[in-house]
Amino acid sequence: MQAPEQVRVVGNLPYYITSDILLHLFSFRQCFETIVIMVQKEVADRLSASPGSRDYGLLSATAQLYAKIEKLFTLPPGRSLRRPRCTHRS
Repeated sequence: MQAPEQVRVVGNLPYYITSDILLHLFSFRQCFETIVIMVQKEVADRLSASPGSRDYGLLSATAQLYAKIEKLFTLPPGRSLRRPRCTHRS
């Protein structure tokens, strides 16, 4: 039996459910070739936080265990089709 083809995931995650979605994606990581997501700046800071820093926690450790975390760019409020009241980072 042939293994299923891996897929790419691209998305803009809402703040209130970001952690749940990421943990779910990590649990199925073997299914994905690439995951590129846009998250609120505070979440991006947590995902990329260094051990021992204020923002480092379970989500940081899990994300860094299963993924290569890169901050690609910052999208300020008002630069998307829907006008967010927060800054996003991808």
